[in-house]
Amino acid sequence: MFLLQQEEIKEVFERLKKENPNPTSELKWTNSFTLLVSVVLSAQATDKSVNKATESLYKIADTPQKILSLGEDNLISYIKSIGLYKSKAKHIIELSKMLISEFDSKIPDNLEDLINNIKSKRYTHSRIQRILLYAMLNITKKDIQDSY
Repeated sequence: MFLLQQEEIKEVFERLKKENPNPTSELKWTNSFTLLVSVVLSAQATDKSVNKATESLYKIADTPQKILSLGEDNLISYIKSIGLYKSKAKHIIELSKMLISEFDSKIPDNLEDLINNIKSKRYTHSRIQRILLYAMLNITKKDIQDSY
């Protein structure tokens, strides 16, 4: 596997920012917490199905505290249209508890701190990176699939 050096990574992001100063993503979110929840929900699901499920959820629960107040069973009622909804609801509840206790309800600036704390599966880390990259490039999954 070829890894870029820190300076090379910085250069890539500078070029991406110059080419696309206002990146977007297909996932709809309102803050860094809802982006993270959407990423968790997007595993083995389409962005469209995640957006549909979270549209009403984020109107009432857009913070770790609000998700915990909602509770796992009520969370399930919002996300049951997404595959693996029971395990995803459990992960989101645990993620919310961890963010409250370890990070004062905020998403840490350092992604590694978050990954290490939640002992995240690699696909979640990769998914976050892909979403950020897609957003910076302003391309959609369909664009990528069409290029193969």
